[in-house]
This record gives sequence, structure tokens and C-alpha cells, in this order.
Amino acid sequence: MILRECMPLPTPHFAALRYLDYWFHYDRANFDDLQHDDPEIRRQALVRIATQYGVHRNLPVEAENGYARLQLACDLLEDICAAQFENHYERVIAFTGQLHDVYGADVLSAASKFLWHKTRSPIILYDGRGVGCLREMGYVIADGDYNVFVDQWRRVYRQFSRSIIAACRDLENVIQYSWNLDMITANVTAELAEEEWFRERVFDFMLWHSQGPF
Repeated sequence: MILRECMPLPTPHFAALRYLDYWFHYDRANFDDLQHDDPEIRRQALVRIATQYGVHRNLPVEAENGYARLQLACDLLEDICAAQFENHYERVIAFTGQLHDVYGADVLSAASKFLWHKTRSPIILYDGRGVGCLREMGYVIADGDYNVFVDQWRRVYRQFSRSIIAACRDLENVIQYSWNLDMITANVTAELAEEEWFRERVFDFMLWHSQGPF
């Protein structure tokens, strides 16, 4: 498929450095805390994720019936990750349905983002900026159609995969431009560059930044 003319995507090198900073500033701690044995630490991590990714607005407090903020969502997340599914599409859709039963809102974006922070790849984050960018490229994606979104996301990702890999592997040469020099070494960036989940998030940042800074 030939992509339509649309707002230029940021370069993989830009997105790689941008996500490297985002990982160390936000996502790494949230991922680590969601693996913690203490349920309160996991709950607090989920609250941070909901706020940082802007999905808290679709998870109204009044739906929680007095429980600690996002405790119900945190419990559901643990259960869904322990369950067996044929594929990651089914897991995301099932979790979306469970969250919807509690919060009664459009929660696909929240479900995918919570699951990604728990398991990372192969979960792909459903985000309005990513949907918007792919639509500008000419792909038809109905609102809330996670399967089609991921299929088209992966189609375009494959077209950029070589340049994303190269940009990730070049990070060790540009870490002096990072916000998080106290946390980052060339060895660390070299390890991240070989992680598929990291490369996928670099592509997310290419799509998301094409819709405006965030």
C-alpha cells in the first residue's frame, strides 16, 4: 500500500531518544511497580499510568463505590493477566469489557495501556493519536476496532522497522542529549535497542508526535 501524503512523521532517531527519556522518566518505574508483590504499590502505579496517559477521565471515581482509586481496575488487571487467551487481541478486548462493566465508559485505550505496563510486547497501545495518524495515511480504522488498528499499526511498523532498529542502536552515541544522564549508560541503551517492545514504543512516538507535541 502506498501511504497518502500527510503530516510528516518524526524521524526514528528523534522518537528513539524521546522514548528513551520517557521510559526512564515514567514507564520504567510504573512497569517495575506493577510487578511488585505489594498490591498498594501496584495500585499507585496504575493511578500514575492513568494520569500520565490521560485515561483517568474515562475511569470516573464515582463508579468505584468507595474503593481506593483504581483498586477495582488493579484487581481486574491481575486476574486478566493470569487468565489464558488464544492471543493478545482477545486479552485486550476481554479486559476492556471488564473495565467497561465497572466504569461504563470508553475504556479501550486505558485497557491497552494498563496491560502494556504489566506485560509489554506483544500488547500494542490503542491511542487516538496513533489512530489519527494511520487514518491520515489512508488506513480505514473504525473507532474502537482494536484488531484492525493493531493489524494496520503492524503493517506500517514493518515498513519502518529497519530504520527504527538503526536509530535504537545509535542511541548509545547520543545519550549526552538525554534528560536522564544519571540513569543511562551506553550498555543500558544497547540492551534496550535489542528489545522489540522498546522498538514498538519508538514507533508509537513517531505516530503520536505527528499529531502534535505531548
